[in-house]
Amino acid sequence: MRKSVMITLIGLLGLLTLLLLWFVVRELLEKRALEQPADARMLFIGNSFTENNELDQLVAQLASELGPEWNDIFATRVAAGGYKLVEHLGNVENSEANPPLRQLLVTGSEAARSWDLIVIQEQSQIPGFGRQAAESEESFAAAPQLHRYASDTGATVMMLQTWGHAEGDPRNASIFPDYLTMQNRLAQGTRDLAAQMSASGSQVFVIPAGRGFQLVYQDVLNNDENPLAEGSFFRRLFAEDGRHPSLSGSYLAACIIVAAYTGQPVTEIDWQPREIDTTMAAYLRRVADRVVFGAEFAPQDYPWSS
Repeated sequence: MRKSVMITLIGLLGLLTLLLLWFVVRELLEKRALEQPADARMLFIGNSFTENNELDQLVAQLASELGPEWNDIFATRVAAGGYKLVEHLGNVENSEANPPLRQLLVTGSEAARSWDLIVIQEQSQIPGFGRQAAESEESFAAAPQLHRYASDTGATVMMLQTWGHAEGDPRNASIFPDYLTMQNRLAQGTRDLAAQMSASGSQVFVIPAGRGFQLVYQDVLNNDENPLAEGSFFRRLFAEDGRHPSLSGSYLAACIIVAAYTGQPVTEIDWQPREIDTTMAAYLRRVADRVVFGAEFAPQDYPWSS
């Protein structure tokens, strides 16, 4: 009996040892991956709008198609559903728990904290609420502090402008009654937020991803079609909930990010996820170039234009 118990204990001890070894090896591999050198190192900070469809990896793949100087792209993200800038700031300043974002911006090795581009995304409604809203007050207070941590790494910092919900936001119908109203409020709010961040340090550039959705919306209208109709190019940018991006929506956002950051057109890139048909993908790349390089919206600064 004692021998059987001893054998069982030895087996459990061996299993625990293997598990511990696995965790140690995994941590070392993850740390090494985060420290890897590359032609460009990119960090994305956001919520489910960034997490869904792995926006960072779409950007990395697209950028790697630009030419030999962009062959080696390392991109990673810190994103959780519903997260706000104030919550990300709390993680950066949490010295006791030292969560991943703090490690990537403050306490990690010099290699792990070396970034060329940091993309910051606020929760998808807050920029459109207006400065008088409590959530906006928090956002405008937290954003410059988060910017300081990001810019201290030496990175170019860009703010991702998200998109209005396909049918507006029924939970906030008085200010977001429809798509276009919500889109315009988000665009203005994101510009204001980026200006607030820039006032306390280096310039923060806006990535006008939401304007790409708007161009698709307008193109559908110009074809005398209903943008909200099932199967329209506009509706295909959204997941079923009408808020989060579909893979096509994330692809459009990624194309705009690449063009806005690099200053290089993406129309001629010949890559898209296999789930997106070539006609749709080619159209979305053209839309991205119209947003960044065209004259359909007011001109704005980019890292390569200022």
